[in-house]
Amino acid sequence: MCFKLSAYIGRCRQSTAAAAENVNAWSGTASLTPLLGALVADSFLGRYHTIVFASLLNILGLGLLTLSAVLPFFVSSNCQTTDNANACAPPQHQVVLFFFSLYLVAIAQGGHKPCVQAFGADQFDPLDSEECKARSSFFNWWYFGMCGGNIATISVLNYIQDNFNWGLGFGIPCVAMCLALVSFWLGTMTYRFSSRCEEKIPLVRIGMVFLKAVRNSRATSVEETKVQCDRDSQQFRFLNKPLLASDDHSAEDGKISNINDAEEEKGLARLVPILVPITRTITGTSCGITKLQRVGTGIFLSVLTMAIAALVEMKRLEIAREYGLVDVPNATVPMTIWWLVPQYLLFGITEVFTMIGLQEFFYDQVPREFRSIGLSLYLKYFWCGELSK
Repeated sequence: MCFKLSAYIGRCRQSTAAAAENVNAWSGTASLTPLLGALVADSFLGRYHTIVFASLLNILGLGLLTLSAVLPFFVSSNCQTTDNANACAPPQHQVVLFFFSLYLVAIAQGGHKPCVQAFGADQFDPLDSEECKARSSFFNWWYFGMCGGNIATISVLNYIQDNFNWGLGFGIPCVAMCLALVSFWLGTMTYRFSSRCEEKIPLVRIGMVFLKAVRNSRATSVEETKVQCDRDSQQFRFLNKPLLASDDHSAEDGKISNINDAEEEKGLARLVPILVPITRTITGTSCGITKLQRVGTGIFLSVLTMAIAALVEMKRLEIAREYGLVDVPNATVPMTIWWLVPQYLLFGITEVFTMIGLQEFFYDQVPREFRSIGLSLYLKYFWCGELSK
């Protein structure tokens, strides 16, 4: 959706800076809504129903977006001449319809992005060694499909929007989303569904852990040692306090059902900072390389990518100074495009390591009921990046 979106917003007679600001605001919103959609999926609707509802909402948003693009401008008579046509802005109601449909798509993506990926990974049995290995490949193929979709968007839709019209460029994704929803619905009988084993919804259960931790915050260390905890409980020991009975409550009411509730909360707490201690040894993993090693490799390569980009920019400025083009913003610098190949090639490798590693890490490190939330957490970094632009 972001490709050439600023160019279309420019048709609303907004400046380039205002159009770029609107695109960044929309991108940041689209990166934040997956967290809300994942909370709804894991706590109330479930992944399957959230996917269906988000797909319908996405189709509605894309349909309204197409409608806003094909509606003729209701301009006054003094804007009908060729000289004044470019100076006239579209009517306010058409601009409102465009931005409403655009943010409707962002909300729909919030329910679609984390749930589809988590639902797909749920189809692999973690107790089966072969399926467990195949699940790791699933994230690789998932990202490959995303990149393939981006290539189709850049090459096909941009050509259609430039040479035909924007309504057709917005209408094709709407039709594609309809076909995707139909194909997803046809496979309903073959899917594996995760059954909820707890009576309380996960979000409420985790909230009770925090409340009871505050309630028992004055418990002594001697009392805490009486709690039988596994080795992971030594981290975030504050969240062990819900296992104790408070002074003003009975033991039946002061304790949670089992230690798994506290450990699930710790699993989420470990994901707040991505740089966390690794309790497992590096060797002995079925994938050959750990998830955080993938992310670390990607971060290192991203630093190298930016260093190469800086060197290329220095070379471009040197050529611009040589030909006296520094103060000519619309001039073409006599520099071949092949200078950009190394940094973009390395950037692609960086994406493979970082994105796939983050997706698999956030899916694996959270409890089963929170996997949609886990996959939405890595998108918050994009939200921070978009808002900081």
